[in-house]
Amino acid sequence: MILKGISYKETNYLLGKGLLRGLAFLRKLMEMFVEEVNRRKHLSSLLKDVCITVEIKSGQELLFLVVEDETLSIVNKVDKRINVKINGDQEVLSSLLLGEIKLREAKRRNLLLVESTFRTSLFLESLFKLAMPVKNGLITEDVLTI
Repeated sequence: MILKGISYKETNYLLGKGLLRGLAFLRKLMEMFVEEVNRRKHLSSLLKDVCITVEIKSGQELLFLVVEDETLSIVNKVDKRINVKINGDQEVLSSLLLGEIKLREAKRRNLLLVESTFRTSLFLESLFKLAMPVKNGLITEDVLTI
């Protein structure tokens, strides 16, 4: 994918110009989230001894987040058991990744369909909260008003 190698600064520029939208925007947010979680060494203790596969679906777009060996990654296909399924509108999924809404709140308000154990939902919610790109300066507030 063309977006894979672009920097945060370039992403800000593309977002600000309205050139990065929809599913490309969601995928880039996912990539930024994964990079941020893996970059923060103190989060590796949270990922220790955890093996979770998360299916995230928005329309026809299907992504998988895999937590394994103290690392978070995005893959296009999985051979493992899927522990969590999250399905919803790309705007709600983007809000989740940006920390604007909590996973359980989105589920409670029927904004997302979430199939998960309570414990796994809490774990994911913690990860989303601890690696929020806006609060951590990865992307700026003004570019999100597209």
